[in-house]
Amino acid sequence: MVQTDPNQVAETIADQLALEVGNIVPAAVRDARLAVCTQCPFFQNGTCTQCGCYVRFRASLKNKHCPLNHWFDDK
Repeated sequence: MVQTDPNQVAETIADQLALEVGNIVPAAVRDARLAVCTQCPFFQNGTCTQCGCYVRFRASLKNKHCPLNHWFDDK
């Protein structure tokens, strides 16, 4: 299992999101996506074991989708 520092992960995500100007979903969409992900059996330690992404980062981007099509906006 990969060990990660939650603060380091949050900082990395914030840095990457800053580069994604215009590609960020509204906070309500991100939060709804995260709510789905945190209940998913493939969610482990902030990552998706189906695609390997940092879920918080992926859930924030307009052009990304759940690999299992579980997000309400994937349907």
